[in-house]
Amino acid sequence: MSPPNFDWPLCLVPHARQHNASQLARVAPDGQLHRLRPRLPFPFTSFQDRNPQALSEAWVVGVLPYSLRDARQVLFRARLHAHGQRLERLPDVVLPSGLGVKTLLLDGDWLYLGGGISYWGRQHLNSQTEPVGEYFSRLHLADDPAPLTPIPLPVAFGPGKEIDDLQRDAEGRLLVLDNVVMPKYLFLYQLQGQGLPQWLQTHPLVPAGTYETYERASWNEELVVLLSRTVGEGGTGQHLSVLRRPDFKLLSRASTYLKRDRITGHLPSPLVALRDAVVCGQYVVFVVEGRGLGYFRVSPDTPWPKRRVTHHEMLWMPGRKEIEERRRRVREWVPPLELATAGSEEGITWLPPAPGQPARIETIRLVHPGVLLLTGRNHPREPAFCWTQTFPPHTTPL
Repeated sequence: MSPPNFDWPLCLVPHARQHNASQLARVAPDGQLHRLRPRLPFPFTSFQDRNPQALSEAWVVGVLPYSLRDARQVLFRARLHAHGQRLERLPDVVLPSGLGVKTLLLDGDWLYLGGGISYWGRQHLNSQTEPVGEYFSRLHLADDPAPLTPIPLPVAFGPGKEIDDLQRDAEGRLLVLDNVVMPKYLFLYQLQGQGLPQWLQTHPLVPAGTYETYERASWNEELVVLLSRTVGEGGTGQHLSVLRRPDFKLLSRASTYLKRDRITGHLPSPLVALRDAVVCGQYVVFVVEGRGLGYFRVSPDTPWPKRRVTHHEMLWMPGRKEIEERRRRVREWVPPLELATAGSEEGITWLPPAPGQPARIETIRLVHPGVLLLTGRNHPREPAFCWTQTFPPHTTPL
């Protein structure tokens, strides 16, 4: 294998041999993975989800292993030297009690943090002592100590709310995904280096179901993809919502559902559940446990077919048993695609398994135009490993 080119993207991947650790790697345009020597003492995944982490050519940051009963989470931080081949570890950052990190993002020497209340905080804090101000905040990585600076939000943000994902684009715009408790929003900010980011827009999100929780976002110049889950009707649902930029209008939605048997209470076997997704140009690439890797195309210029639904609202007057008024409303909604059964007729293309692909795919990222970096494992207790795959499958990597 040829030595890595330092112009290739720098990525975080699960460690090749050690459990509960990560590693740096560079990915070639043809998909070859070149691992770098430094070992990072934080897991790539944590509690069956992606561990919050951030990486640039100058810094690497991650949440160190912790127990759900721990009051404080701790951030590992290190400068990168020699193009990522050597680390200079700085003192760890101890976060406020009860703050649970959900997402991290780097902008130069500034680390942006999104989160909510931790498991420990739910058990020991109340609405008066919950660290709400730090749910969207930042710190300067070169400082020691490095205190958190809260960033103002354009709406009231009290207990029960969370920031679950932070994403940025090439023009320095920051996408902030607000999660938990209705209503939910997308906030758009402009990064300004040393100064606090400037708020630009607020977009309410159309719910996909009851008790919806957003998990992560992926966006480019044309589309925004949101991954969420809902609870209700005897089971859970996982949803992909595709929004159009710049007006963030909902274009399409795809879902999977897990419903327990009414008699036994057991989930169906094998499980068919949506795990991760990423936007690649006008394609949405997703991972469904039980079916593998698939994709569909969404054009921002083509309106998605909608159905018109009639709702009857029954209003009861106090002290009266009969219905006093019926109100009729007509609205449009986006019918979701059921990914457990969808195929080519619904515009879904399923990719054949790659050589050595594990049974369980957990994360997916776009590292080059046409090259995906995936991680997974064959059993939940086994260490995760990674591989690359070209996309679309009929194209030749540049």
